[in-house]
Amino acid sequence: MTSPSLTALFPDSADSAQQAVGGTAFQAAQVEQLYRAHYERLEKFLIARTRSNDLVEVILQDIYLKLMAIPDLSVINNRNAYLNRLANNLLVDHYR
Repeated sequence: MTSPSLTALFPDSADSAQQAVGGTAFQAAQVEQLYRAHYERLEKFLIARTRSNDLVEVILQDIYLKLMAIPDLSVINNRNAYLNRLANNLLVDHYR
């Protein structure tokens, strides 16, 4: 699968991402870059655990939304570990 255009999935996200969140200017481009850089790895990680492309797409969208809610991505020290934990937690939440 290829990474879909996030602005096509979330047309208002670019506008709202440029607004101040908690007093800090939020950079949607950083989220987009981080998401695209890890998309394929996360997709493989989730497919191996779910065997459902539909569920994988839902969880990947949830990951994107969770990343959009972080005012400053620089607080994430280990992005691979953070994204893996986030994906796994969202998967567990889905099955609950």
